Amino acid sequence: MRFGSVFNFLAAGVFAALLVVTAWIAQKEIAIATGAKGWDTRYILGQNGALPMGFSLDTDYAVIDACLRVTTSAEGLFLPSTARGTLVAACQSLAGRITDSSPLNSYGWVVQARFAAALGQDSAVEQALRRSYATGPTEQWLAEQRVPVAEAALAGLSPAARAEHRQDLAILVQSQRGIAAIAQRYVRDEGFRARITAVVEALPAADQARFVQVLRAAVRQR
Repeated sequence: MRFGSVFNFLAAGVFAALLVVTAWIAQKEIAIATGAKGWDTRYILGQNGALPMGFSLDTDYAVIDACLRVTTSAEGLFLPSTARGTLVAACQSLAGRITDSSPLNSYGWVVQARFAAALGQDSAVEQALRRSYATGPTEQWLAEQRVPVAEAALAGLSPAARAEHRQDLAILVQSQRGIAAIAQRYVRDEGFRARITAVVEALPAADQARFVQVLRAAVRQR
């Protein structure tokens, strides 16, 4: 057999093997993402901390969202304290595995902060938030996720983390969707007012005027 024929034979074999592996990965991804829609407390607790994860960002988001859905559901919230802790810890472990394999997954870091907060791990909350700030500093949808976590943990945040939180607040004030939530928080949370006022005053005049307009509407609704 000539060299060229051998090479073609080997290349065909490698290509066939790649097709098999690709099909297996795709099948696994679909199974995990589809299965995550049916996760409940019993399923998560029954996995003994070994929840499945896939290979793609979409699958990572699917399993993260499934954990958030279950841990914030009525069933998940009102479990006995020991089972509740086990449930949240299992989801925290999954989020940790995801960020270990993909350290730039900003959403994974936000979710880790949420689970750390639920477990009372104050230092872990800040660490995860700061990793999310570092990897996704200007994305509005991430700012929307981070702001409530940071607000709840504000007393324990370092000056550096607070500065990054203020950047998130500025992002939301300048966005169509985020500004309404910020205005509503201003109305109902007196302690928030001075902090967001300082953020707004540092923005361009047009953004300040828009915030005042939205705030007035929120006050009328209140």
